[in-house]
Amino acid sequence: MGVLKALCTYQVGQRTVQLFERADGHIQWVCNCDDYAVSAGLAQGAWCKHVAKASAIRSIERLTGARVVARNRAPAASAPAQVKAPDNGAQPEFQPT
Repeated sequence: MGVLKALCTYQVGQRTVQLFERADGHIQWVCNCDDYAVSAGLAQGAWCKHVAKASAIRSIERLTGARVVARNRAPAASAPAQVKAPDNGAQPEFQPT
């Protein structure tokens, strides 16, 4: 799959959700919860309520141009991380930032 570029990280409750840009230009959300891991084999792809909430926060930020500040949001990293995706097409290994 190639190298994934981390775009942002969100804290949703006790979970960490990251948004990655794939080498093909598409984006991929990754959460460290069990529900996300279980849903990885579904036809729609991996998803969970934490990803849905982080996605909504990002949409609001992009539409308004303002940063949504929540008490449980992780601070933005100064430089995006690079994560190597598995060659077998599996989900990237989650490593909290």
